[in-house]
Amino acid sequence: MKLTALAALALLSVLPAQAAHAALIGTAISETYYHPDDATPYSGATYAPQAFVVGAGEESVIDIEGVTELHVDFADNSLVILFNTSLENPKWNAVAFNGPIFSGAAIAGITGVSVNGSSTLAGFDNSRVSVLGQDLRIDWGGLNYANGTTLNLDFTFARDGSGAVPEPATWAMMIVGFGLVGAASRRRRAVPPAALNVRA
Repeated sequence: MKLTALAALALLSVLPAQAAHAALIGTAISETYYHPDDATPYSGATYAPQAFVVGAGEESVIDIEGVTELHVDFADNSLVILFNTSLENPKWNAVAFNGPIFSGAAIAGITGVSVNGSSTLAGFDNSRVSVLGQDLRIDWGGLNYANGTTLNLDFTFARDGSGAVPEPATWAMMIVGFGLVGAASRRRRAVPPAALNVRA
């Protein structure tokens, strides 16, 4: 009976265990605006601040030439960029690369990026965003925008809980738990001698 109870406890202790959750909250990220290619930082951009730790609310504002502000708001697994501009009918120059690159160790864990349906930057699709190493690259060259336009991106991570692999300690507890259940189920109960019916 005690062995069965121990086996049940071992299994219950494994059930709530989950794989580590990769995310951006609490991680350090830096940003640089690039134009006319992805090797040339744009001199007309200023940052408040350029490096930050992802937390609640807006992390940074990128000011482009004093006429367009890009309000950057990372969350655990998403990014929203709000465009504020004093220009009428502006359009980003169509060059080899025109947009921000965000860098940080946590970005390397991103395995997928998709444009959220609530995004209002017309013409921006998944082909305009990529993750290369620790860089999240966003290129909106040639696209029109307006005051209040938003770009909303959703991220998936290598270990976000869907098809995640348990931690080594979780595997060890699972093996011990299954072993105890197996031992408990194989254990024979002794038959009391009075219950034996011996006929001579």
